[in-house]
Amino acid sequence: AEEELANSEQRFREMFERTSSAVAVYQAVDEGKDFIIVDFNPAAERIEKIKKQNLLGHRVTEIFPGVGEFGILDVFCRVWKTGQPEHYPLKLYKDQRNAGWRDNYVYRLPGGEIVALYDDVTDRILSEQAREKLMKELQIKNEELENIVFIASHDLRSPLVNIQGFAGELQKSCRELTVLLGRENLGETIVKDVRRILDEDIPESLNFISDGTSKMDALANGDRNS
Repeated sequence: AEEELANSEQRFREMFERTSSAVAVYQAVDEGKDFIIVDFNPAAERIEKIKKQNLLGHRVTEIFPGVGEFGILDVFCRVWKTGQPEHYPLKLYKDQRNAGWRDNYVYRLPGGEIVALYDDVTDRILSEQAREKLMKELQIKNEELENIVFIASHDLRSPLVNIQGFAGELQKSCRELTVLLGRENLGETIVKDVRRILDEDIPESLNFISDGTSKMDALANGDRNS
């Protein structure tokens, strides 16, 4: 029985020392108002950036002065009194020496000691926060870009409307001149030259203006295939 107990204790010590999660063991003092640190595994040393020999025998409120504001001290007291384990969900712990996001599971041993089993998830939280910040910044940039495109499109389309309007007026004037030339008794050469200008040169130029403005208007509306 003694050998089996020794083996069991050895297995427990191996798990305690090798687990990647922090494990801290506390003994209640002052009727559960505070707790003495009685054991601390290597993972806890790494997470809390403190050596085990520097905190054993000290009060948790002395080594970790932020436990009250953090809320875990009340959990220790309840678990010590009731014996009911509690999961203390993810929260940011901070004091003048250390800070980080902790996810705690607290339970009571048969001898009355309180065990806090927890993980440091600061890197994960910071990554999620950075991702959320980046997504918000991208959303803002996209909205700004959409506004710029809208304004540019509006500014580009406004003179195009004017150009198209004046081109239409020129086409109308050409038609009216053509009608008038048919009625006036003008020299044949003059009439021929004016008709050439009205029937060929001006319409050709107006067609180029109309086609160009149509393509620019299509581009302003985002139609690249026009």
